[in-house]
Amino acid sequence: MAHYDAIVVGGRIAGSATATFLSQAGANVLLLERATFPSSPVSVPVLFSNSLVLLDKLGIRDHIEAAGGTRMYHGAAHLGDLHLFAPVLPYHGINYNLGLRREVLDEILIDHASQQPGVTLRTGFTVTGLVWQADRVVGVRGRQGGGIEETLYADVVVGADGMRSIVARETKPREYRRHKGQNAPYYAYYRGFVQHTPAQSISYRGSRFGVLVFPADAGLTAISIGVHKELWPRVKADVETEFERLWRSIPDLAERGCSAERVSPVKGQGPRPSYYRVPFGPGWALVGDAGYMKDPVTGQGIHDALRSAELFTDSWQQWRAGSAWNDAMRSYQRTRDSETKALYYLTYQSSKVPRRQKLSWFEHVLIRPLADDSNYAAQFTGVYNGATDAKQATGLFAAIELIVRSLFRPMALRWAVRRTFRMVN
Repeated sequence: MAHYDAIVVGGRIAGSATATFLSQAGANVLLLERATFPSSPVSVPVLFSNSLVLLDKLGIRDHIEAAGGTRMYHGAAHLGDLHLFAPVLPYHGINYNLGLRREVLDEILIDHASQQPGVTLRTGFTVTGLVWQADRVVGVRGRQGGGIEETLYADVVVGADGMRSIVARETKPREYRRHKGQNAPYYAYYRGFVQHTPAQSISYRGSRFGVLVFPADAGLTAISIGVHKELWPRVKADVETEFERLWRSIPDLAERGCSAERVSPVKGQGPRPSYYRVPFGPGWALVGDAGYMKDPVTGQGIHDALRSAELFTDSWQQWRAGSAWNDAMRSYQRTRDSETKALYYLTYQSSKVPRRQKLSWFEHVLIRPLADDSNYAAQFTGVYNGATDAKQATGLFAAIELIVRSLFRPMALRWAVRRTFRMVN
């Protein structure tokens, strides 16, 4: 009977990355995925430059970039009468983000994982439960297609199977910092949509919804809408009609998309909760959305999945080198939580879709300096790709500086005030 160092349940981004990182560390891994590929989950991704750095560590970045994704060196936002435009700050020398469909990305990742020494991949395999010995997880039960249930054993079972993780469901980890979902995300891909030059991701503020538009691969354009939870029942009742109506109600999008043809289904789901879960216990661990989830509004899911895979593998190596399992995994949890906490709360605040399209006077005060200075705006948007420390960008002094820059417009005075706050920091 085969026995593995690790069984990874779930073969999408978090699972494939975990299997590859573990293989690089010398582990013998069984990677199990319920779907067969190509296959797409509910996700409309932007690969930020810090994700590209992690893909480099996996040895797969060149392959992913060759898949035809669009490089975006700028981002923009249209917020009422204010328009922001910001270059992508470089992270480890990479000054662009990449638009690429998940069905393309996931297939590349899982194929790459399957080619690693020590990784055995089984797709079309449904895990039905965990195998316990006393109080410790020692394996999984499951079926290949509609076949007979099998029992598979490993030193560690890793749940990389998303927010509805069967590993989390059976181990019942404690949740903390949980928030209810505040918007419902929907998206579709279009052909024939007129893109701005240079290529960029652009967000728009509507009334009880927001829209993000960006170029993807194969000449396609992604349109994603975050719908306020109060508007969601109406959208759910007639998804395709409401999706089209909402994004076409934005004049700029209606003009650029007048000849666009939708080439994918409209996919989406209701408001999703945000949470942290304790990501380990005797014989098991959680990575990706199974262990930590935040609203998709800031597009951090891919990076979080890749980074948690890397952090878990680092701690797994500590355990194999002689550390106690709980000590090694607590290190994983502490690092994960410390790196993500500031952006977690920023994302929660950002997920509150405004009821009105018009900015309030206070929003106008805060956002005006960003609209006036693209380089200053880039410092704030740099939190999304790791180029700016989220703790600094969301801290008290950052908020004070925004207000001061808005109230005192002369350039020399703004410069002096900024220098003062830097000295205080």
